[in-house]
Amino acid sequence: MNFNILRAVFVRNFVSFYSSLTGYAFIALFVLLNAVVNFGSDMFYDANLANLDILTALYPFIMLLFVPAITMGLWAGERRDGTDELLLSMPGSDFDIVLGKYLAAVAIYTVALLFSLVPNYILLNALASPDRAEILHPSIDVGLFFGTYFGYWLMGLPMLAIGMVASFLTRNLTLAWLLGSWFNVVLAVLIGLATLTMYLAGVFGNLLPVLLEISDNLTAPCRGTLSLMGFVFYAVTIVVMLYLCMVLIGQRHWGRRGRALMGLHYLVRTLALAIIGTSAVVFARQHEVRVDVTTEQLTSLSKETKRLLTDLEGDRVVLIEAFVSPNVPESYLRTKKNLENTIRELAALNPSRIRQQIIQTEDLTKEATIAEDRYGITPREVLNRQGGKYSVERIFMGVSIRSGLNRVTIPFLDRGIPIEYELVRSICTVLEENRKKIGVLLTDAPLFGQASMQGTVPPWPIIEELEKQFEVVRVDASQPIDPGNFDVLLAVQPSSLGPEPMQHFVDAVRSGVPTAIFEDPAPLLAGVPGTGQPRRSAQDQMMMMFQQPQAPPKGEIKDLWELLGVRFAPGTIVWQKYNPYPKVEHFGEEPEFVFVDKGSGTDRPFNPDDPITSGLQQLLFPFPGTIVRLNVSPLEFEPLVETGTLTGTVELDELMEMMQLRQQQGVSIPRPGRPTGEAYVMAARIRGEIKTPAADPTELPEGESSEKPTVSKINVVLVADIDMLTQPFFELRRRGDDPEVDVYFEFDNITFVLNVLDELADDSRFIDIRKRRRQHRPLARIEKETEKTREDVAEAIAESQKDFEAARQKEQDKLNEQVRDLEQRIRAEKLDLMEIARRVAMVQQAGQKRLNAEVEKLERSRDQTIKEKRTEEKEKVMEIRLSYKKLAWLLAPIPPILLGLLVFLARYTRESTHARQREKAIRSRQG
Repeated sequence: MNFNILRAVFVRNFVSFYSSLTGYAFIALFVLLNAVVNFGSDMFYDANLANLDILTALYPFIMLLFVPAITMGLWAGERRDGTDELLLSMPGSDFDIVLGKYLAAVAIYTVALLFSLVPNYILLNALASPDRAEILHPSIDVGLFFGTYFGYWLMGLPMLAIGMVASFLTRNLTLAWLLGSWFNVVLAVLIGLATLTMYLAGVFGNLLPVLLEISDNLTAPCRGTLSLMGFVFYAVTIVVMLYLCMVLIGQRHWGRRGRALMGLHYLVRTLALAIIGTSAVVFARQHEVRVDVTTEQLTSLSKETKRLLTDLEGDRVVLIEAFVSPNVPESYLRTKKNLENTIRELAALNPSRIRQQIIQTEDLTKEATIAEDRYGITPREVLNRQGGKYSVERIFMGVSIRSGLNRVTIPFLDRGIPIEYELVRSICTVLEENRKKIGVLLTDAPLFGQASMQGTVPPWPIIEELEKQFEVVRVDASQPIDPGNFDVLLAVQPSSLGPEPMQHFVDAVRSGVPTAIFEDPAPLLAGVPGTGQPRRSAQDQMMMMFQQPQAPPKGEIKDLWELLGVRFAPGTIVWQKYNPYPKVEHFGEEPEFVFVDKGSGTDRPFNPDDPITSGLQQLLFPFPGTIVRLNVSPLEFEPLVETGTLTGTVELDELMEMMQLRQQQGVSIPRPGRPTGEAYVMAARIRGEIKTPAADPTELPEGESSEKPTVSKINVVLVADIDMLTQPFFELRRRGDDPEVDVYFEFDNITFVLNVLDELADDSRFIDIRKRRRQHRPLARIEKETEKTREDVAEAIAESQKDFEAARQKEQDKLNEQVRDLEQRIRAEKLDLMEIARRVAMVQQAGQKRLNAEVEKLERSRDQTIKEKRTEEKEKVMEIRLSYKKLAWLLAPIPPILLGLLVFLARYTRESTHARQREKAIRSRQG
């Protein structure tokens, strides 16, 4: 290799492009087009994500315009100007010349990308910064941003090589540009296949999943993931295209007689090189290496996921089929992105065992029919808000995971569902032949549902959640409990057990059965009697029609507390003056809603050393009890969750009496309770060995000998609340960050419950995966500006509604006053009752008509005001967006235009100087 020749060719082509205004014009157009596509689209602002996803979807097709502009003159210009022979006669090899020109094209493209990168970074970071003072600090995911541009750079490298081949085939620059675009269409379609899936699904048929996998790896850097397969594919394409360029250059040595034979020879060599390259791509796919370069680790899988899926037993293949709508509301875009990224990463982690297919599915299409008929996946109606306008959309976000005859279907992945956990758990479930068993103790808490006078009560959602991972077994404590029938026991409100079932349950705990106990002195949401309250029989409601029912007897729950070495006051409720959601005034008014997090006034709200609670952020305990350790207990008592110290206690009877008086008298009564300033334990882990004493020999029948004392290991997690197992907590978890709700509740209650059961079942595979959160960077500046507008509009609408209610009440009071005056006048006339009733009815009827007419008028005025405010909100939001669109369009092309003008002025000045010097020299010679 002759580096002097290579450098000379490189410098000649690079300087030639950037010494002409045409080159800067192309770059300005390229940069402007990038800004218009990303920042000029309402989809960018609707998504509310500080990334370049909109540009990424269309970037391969933008390159069809820009790449030929770089490559069209590399060979076609030489042949047009007749300098190709001079170039090829230089003392260098064909490889030196081809590589020099290719590196020049790469350098030109790299500089153009830098022109695009700088303004896009400035604008995107400004949009992600909540305050102007923070604009100089990186508010975007820097790793994702630069990874995206690295992906753009990689996309351009093989396209430039293909464009060089096209440029060699003609000496006409326009035709070279067209050929460069046409030749790159195949690669552009392959890279951007995810964008075109809906339109090309029928064209590729069964090849679509394979092509989508290749496309996913080629665009992986744009999602913040560096993929070995993508690198190898790009490198192979570049090598094959550059070799083809060398073959085309070498035609001049073939001669006329051997042209056909040499052509066939080099065709075979090129095909052989392509086959070798394909083999390298397949090898890279089978030995895939992926690196997540995003700051928030958006695309990487947890270590536990990698361990689980890398070491899958057996040889069965898992197929993940996701049915996802191509267009979803803003509030579901992050869920859609996380779902698609996670599925791709799972398949790339173990491609020989896990295969994936993301099917873009719209309602009333063939794909929608397949999703519903085969897997029961149907569209979900969700609310969409755009610029102050509301609409209901039907979207798909379902996944089917199957292996052989085993299948798990997730009908809809809502915003709050941890996607990686759901997918990994489903994969492990379909591959498992035998699942662990969880026994659910039958108590008065209707976890499996029940029939009542009001109808059938559905099962609690915790049962459905457990059935996704375990085999759920009902445990009837009316008979002695066999510990061998299950791996872990779940007992909810065991205080409701009868005397004999209670004894059987205590014996099971004493025998060493891993047990999760949820006990609540005041179940607010569960509809179950509290610890100290009498039981209710199933016939209570029917018996109340005839006589006062007699409560069934309860077992001695104190036997359980003595076994565990704790004190659990049956009628004492803990309260805490801490409300992390000031917008929800109800939480502040009722301190019995106990929040536990780092802001609750304790340095250790969750035990960081226990896998059950490490990594949790916030728990809510509605009207909970408390757990106190007895010092005489030999068992190890490990607090899992503790409150702060702005606390106190209140007796349930006092609290119920206060609420009843408030409701009856309608006046504010001070809340009862005693401040204590203590940190209360809400959940604890109790473990250790206990000895079961041998029977007294004097009490045994004659001839029987007493057995030796036995030792058993207690393994219990005790929680002083059962409301976290009910539907409202699961609903809040499912909804996640709902933009239509002014408050986002970050409760980890469901995660906590599942962690407890997993840990007790000695199945910790999913605990770390379940606790993981992915945080996308939003457009904080847009959020802040539009939120102020929306708050003003919401305040105006609320004020309008308030005025309407006041005006309506005023008209109603007028009517009532008129009726009372009429009644008094009529009674003064001493008419009979029938006449009084008739006259009053006539006045009421006429007054009601006037009232209805006035109310209708007020409603029209109110609705018109609301409509005007909604329109004003939409206009202001669009105005904010338009201001940033204009900024992007103006900012982006400024650097290349300024540099182009400077080059033009420098060139003009230099040429003018040379012209004056030549003119002066001519005059001096003539003189």
